[in-house]
Amino acid sequence: MGKQEDYQKKLEVIRAIKDSQIKKPHHIPVGIYIQESVNLYMCALDDKEPLITGGLDPELLEDLPTRFGALKAAQSKWVTFVPGKIFII
Repeated sequence: MGKQEDYQKKLEVIRAIKDSQIKKPHHIPVGIYIQESVNLYMCALDDKEPLITGGLDPELLEDLPTRFGALKAAQSKWVTFVPGKIFII
């Protein structure tokens, strides 16, 4: 699935996030955040069984690539923003 499809798949979930649930980043560029998240995901795959035994929801782990794709698509929309053009997410 491509990042645009991931974005569309997660759009309803993204819109349901309340302002009070949004955490401010610590000045980490989104591209770095995504890459570090993918790196941690790859490590988590190596440790999948112990993580699940320890309480990690396997569905969350399986959903991470879709979340990465959605974030990449949202970031692409953000950086290609054209003043006067409104992107609805």
